[in-house]
Amino acid sequence: MEAKQTLTEAIVVRVTNIPTTEFGQSNPPEDVDRNMLLTNPVMLTQLQVCYEIQDNIYVVTSRTRGQILAILDQIRAEREAA
Repeated sequence: MEAKQTLTEAIVVRVTNIPTTEFGQSNPPEDVDRNMLLTNPVMLTQLQVCYEIQDNIYVVTSRTRGQILAILDQIRAEREAA
């Protein structure tokens, strides 16, 4: 949560008054304070932390997806064999 608070300080959010129906619509940034991103050491650290968290989530999710697909393939093969 600390990372989100820190990074939010550099983002100017565009208010659309349209309800969010998918992730791409959620808080689209209008602009970013580049000076803050480049000169605030806390901001850089938080960006690095967010990147590492996202990267780890991607790896775990990709592995889980592969496992689910393998299970579904086994179920299909068993159904076809029956």
